[in-house]
Amino acid sequence: MDILERKRAGFTVTEVKSTLGVKEQHLPDVAVQTHVVRAAGLEVKRGEVMHLNRECRHPDLSNLFVRKNVTAEVRPLLKGVPSKLKAIHQVLEGPLPEAEIGARCHGPYPCPFQGRCWPKLPEHHVSTLYRISSKKAAKVTAAGHHTLLELPDDLKASGPAKRQLLSAREGRMIVEDGLAEALSKLEPPLAFLDFETVMPAVPAWPGCGPYEQVPVQLSCHVLTRGALVHHAWLADGSSDPREPFAKALLAACEAANTLVAYNACFEVQRIDQLARALPRLAPALKKLRKRVVDLLPMVRDHVY
Repeated sequence: MDILERKRAGFTVTEVKSTLGVKEQHLPDVAVQTHVVRAAGLEVKRGEVMHLNRECRHPDLSNLFVRKNVTAEVRPLLKGVPSKLKAIHQVLEGPLPEAEIGARCHGPYPCPFQGRCWPKLPEHHVSTLYRISSKKAAKVTAAGHHTLLELPDDLKASGPAKRQLLSAREGRMIVEDGLAEALSKLEPPLAFLDFETVMPAVPAWPGCGPYEQVPVQLSCHVLTRGALVHHAWLADGSSDPREPFAKALLAACEAANTLVAYNACFEVQRIDQLARALPRLAPALKKLRKRVVDLLPMVRDHVY
């Protein structure tokens, strides 16, 4: 039990989760615990899930948790608990069960036995095809096509998927003619950015909420006339890292006209967060943000 409370009308069973909301897989937890408490002779009147409150902001942690009444949702599950417990005991008492692998091995949580049960996939397995759904990959595999090299020629593919198939079949890197033109639009000097963040469940710095991504490490390579200079910053200690990070970022990028990042929406979102948290530095951060260019679409649309 996470929390068991005695109330005037009976007991309340509360399952505590580190999520930001109630999920379907939480309900069986409450059902099993309610079943056990009732079997121990206590009258349970209410079932709850307690989870982190996305509206909570440091330093006021008085509303860190939200308690959600799930009594109505759990009630129909309680009827099936005894039979499921019986089935589980039968599994434990019998031989190692033969179970088909599939999508259920991944959800709602990854099974820890995947490394033992799942065979090693061959190179260029169909599941690696760009943006192919798991359902489509299973259908193609069931038809006897296990690798990209075995796929029928009439399979519809465009853009990155088409380049991927060509690359696998010809065994070479595919580079489209437009790559040089796309890269030529990047105005030098160039700064290549990469951020790392932490996401404390319990917010640790003013204005932060649960699981808010806070930048704690910066890497910036500045390319000017063939010379490459590396700037780095790493948080040290438990003090708020945002202002020193922002100052290090502004200093590192001062000489660059274009800031390059790969999948740049991550870096852009962090810069926006810093601008909101640090009003004094907001004008400079907003100017810096306008110079960020995403390298991902350039690579995705031209190279495999």
